[in-house]
Amino acid sequence: MELTPDRWRAVKAVLDDALDLGPAARRAHLDAACAGDPALRREAEALLVAEEQAPAFLDGDALDLCAPLVDEAPAAPLPGRVGPYRVLRELGAGGMGRVFLAERDDGQFRRRVALKVLRPELRGTPATERFLDERQILARLDHPGIARLLGGGTTDDGRPYFAMEYVDGEPITAYCDARRLGLDARLRLFEDVCAAVAHAHRHLVVHRDLKPGNVLVAEGTSGPQVKLLDFGIARPLDGDGDRTRPGHRPMTPAWASPEQARGEPVTTASDVYGLGLLLYRLLVGQAPYETDARSAARTERTICEATPAPPSAAVNAEAADLRGTRPEALRRRLRGDLDAVCLMALRKEPERRYATADALAEDVRRHRVGQPVAARPDAVGYRVRSFVRRHRRGVATALALGVLLVGLGAVHVARVTAERDRAEREAEKAALVTDFLTGLFEEGDPYRTSGERDLEAALTVLRPAAERVRRELADAPEAQAELLHTLGRLYQTMGRRDLAVPMLRDALALRQSALGPVHEDVGATLHELGIAVEGRDSTLAYLDRAIAVR
Repeated sequence: MELTPDRWRAVKAVLDDALDLGPAARRAHLDAACAGDPALRREAEALLVAEEQAPAFLDGDALDLCAPLVDEAPAAPLPGRVGPYRVLRELGAGGMGRVFLAERDDGQFRRRVALKVLRPELRGTPATERFLDERQILARLDHPGIARLLGGGTTDDGRPYFAMEYVDGEPITAYCDARRLGLDARLRLFEDVCAAVAHAHRHLVVHRDLKPGNVLVAEGTSGPQVKLLDFGIARPLDGDGDRTRPGHRPMTPAWASPEQARGEPVTTASDVYGLGLLLYRLLVGQAPYETDARSAARTERTICEATPAPPSAAVNAEAADLRGTRPEALRRRLRGDLDAVCLMALRKEPERRYATADALAEDVRRHRVGQPVAARPDAVGYRVRSFVRRHRRGVATALALGVLLVGLGAVHVARVTAERDRAEREAEKAALVTDFLTGLFEEGDPYRTSGERDLEAALTVLRPAAERVRRELADAPEAQAELLHTLGRLYQTMGRRDLAVPMLRDALALRQSALGPVHEDVGATLHELGIAVEGRDSTLAYLDRAIAVR
């Protein structure tokens, strides 16, 4: 039998009452409510049997359950006008209403809006109250990242409607992928989403359905603009206007938090979890786990028990390409801060997630600018690495100058002291400091970072320093050899073999002349040359000589 609007109202009336009864009482209710209409009995009973076989299947009310059947009903004609608005075309339809692109043309002013109107068959049902709740929730919110409520009223046939800011945009994930945006651009958009959600939370509203389709990005005069939409299942935390039936779980399963899946009270922590799911998609283009739309029980178990893999472990070639990079580079960027931030937002226990959407956004921002994030342990080494990452150029230049100052200071001490023991102690200290600073300088290795400008700044300092060492220490061959050896190591660390090899060869010649062919310093320079030269035969020749000397 064709499911006409009138037929749907009859099915819904039976189901609304039956869903609040136990299995035995439901049968008696069907006998009474469907007397004389076997087809109605079959339609309602088929849905109730499905609910008993999979208890979570009918955890919602009849409206949400039967929305697909409503969508299959013959489409209502496009209204010509709704209040002061002229309807242009339909944008979409959901469980409670239809959304149209409309234009206000009542002679006051012209403006395009998104017009949401209650379905005709739901007039006078509990859905009407839920529709009005959504309108009231939107009236609370005034934020550039949330589509604004512009007005509302009632149609000629008594159905409520409201007009919202029309957003001509794309879902945030589609927008980013279509433009192959890198991680920094995606993270900035995500911070804007967090700001919109935080505004709703400050006004005691939990969205409960954060997914790409409800987060659009439109091109604005100052760049991309995020807009949060669809507060149809949002919940006021102050209890004002929440018409959700007890036991009902309004949610999109793939985007639900564990507490939503279990039917527990929902707080702002559920939106933090939803933001974590959205961040995961923005980072690697997939969900942290797979849900099964055919089984509500399996979906609930997955959401509540499955441990998400770190985003860096979910990288593939397609995700890297859509982010304008290579898979290994994307893994390196995600490993550490972003893995920790995402997994903290996705913790199963609400109290262990970020306390607020603002706190999540702040950690994302801190990662972008190279500052330590709250999601990672507060270790000294981690903070030092974060400092170096923020100030690569200054650290590189300071370390280069520090190496030269320490080296020249050690040479001066060696030349003016007459005490052999003291000279040896100072030389040992200088060598330790040089090794320490050289190790730190490896943070500027172009194979580990992208700090090419920073290395160029360091090279600008080192080139004249090398000339000065050759000129001013010509009468101190051992000291000159030591500094040429150190400079050669630094050039090698920065990937400049073309500059490292000549330095090391000069250092080797000086050391062999001053110390003889068999000395530990000669062996050290042979070893560095073996690493710096290109070509297998040359490398092996130097390394074999180094081994023999040692």
